[in-house]
Amino acid sequence: MSRFKRFVGQRKLIKIGVDRNLVIKEVEAAVSDLEEAKDSLSRERLKWATIQGYYSMFHAARALVYSKGFREKSHYALLVALRELFKDELELELIQSFEDAMSLR
Repeated sequence: MSRFKRFVGQRKLIKIGVDRNLVIKEVEAAVSDLEEAKDSLSRERLKWATIQGYYSMFHAARALVYSKGFREKSHYALLVALRELFKDELELELIQSFEDAMSLR
């Protein structure tokens, strides 16, 4: 059984109705966090820039997963969902970058 299916069975990933407003909210959060990360980076606040950059990626990933009608219960479950739901749509490098950012935060 795939990790994705196991997480759905364990309710770490929950099927929800697609809600456009929820997707938009997450995209807006991703943009905001990215702007804050850029500002922190320009002031050489590297730790905060890293954390804010990760959360920008987190919210973007969440928007994608929400657009497929799923909600996660953990950061790792979000990664699992992203890998499964977008394996044919996103380059593996993008998903790997998200996983690398998870480790850095």
